[in-house]
Amino acid sequence: MSGAADDQAGSKIDDKIEALRLSVDRLAQGLTLMLEAQAAQGEMLRQLLQAASQPAPAESPVAQALTKLSATIGAQTLLLQAVGRDLERLPAEVGREVAGGLRAVLGEVP
Repeated sequence: MSGAADDQAGSKIDDKIEALRLSVDRLAQGLTLMLEAQAAQGEMLRQLLQAASQPAPAESPVAQALTKLSATIGAQTLLLQAVGRDLERLPAEVGREVAGGLRAVLGEVP
């Protein structure tokens, strides 16, 4: 090979080595970020497990609020069921009342 060809081949090799170096640097950076994220998640998990293993206080404002909310939702559910039953009967009742009104207007005895 001539000197120019050797220089060109050497330049291509240098470019490939540089590209590989950049690729390895990016991989290392990505792995470092993954390890940092995993460490942070591990610490969060440790804190959650520690909090979960503590006995719950007897009177918690959150627990009281949830109990009250649950009771309110239960009462609303019963009311909505009653409204649903009333709505189901409504067409028949309206029909009876309209028929009765028509009979009264027309002079018929029910």
